[in-house]
Amino acid sequence: MSNATIASFFAVVGPAGSSPQHHNVTVMQSLFVQDTPPGNPIYPNIGLTTGGPQFTGQRHIGVLFQQLFASFPDIVFAPANGLQLTDGNTTAIEATLSTGNQIARWLPGGHASAPLSPIVPDGRHSSQYLPVCAVFTFDTGSGLIQNLALYFDRWKLAKDLWDGANPPAHGLL
Repeated sequence: MSNATIASFFAVVGPAGSSPQHHNVTVMQSLFVQDTPPGNPIYPNIGLTTGGPQFTGQRHIGVLFQQLFASFPDIVFAPANGLQLTDGNTTAIEATLSTGNQIARWLPGGHASAPLSPIVPDGRHSSQYLPVCAVFTFDTGSGLIQNLALYFDRWKLAKDLWDGANPPAHGLL
């Protein structure tokens, strides 16, 4: 079941035209377990790199992907080289992220994250083929995602997106 969930995940974040689920936030949310426990969840959760923002619960996961697709309408996140490491209910996948041009600020309500949030996009800067390690942890009963950790160099991403003119650069150079 988790292989089908992974395939569906990459269908949502894959290239335009590759899937009818492309950039469908509702489909993305359906790939994650329901809030556990209800009201004050610890699952589902998405973490962006070590020390980056955390998005916990169905509502926050929806906010993450809505803002991601609004800021980067041409974003493509795809598995690379077919490398998949599995141990029990955890699967790590080598992937690449190509953002396309950033057209809106990255600031999903309450989840501001230096160095990305201060960038004022000019619609002309992107990051291409940024390596990412996606670590999925699945619910053993349903095969849905409990936790997703995305490890990538946020500082390199910010440097790629920053046009060099929009203060504050906050240590980007």
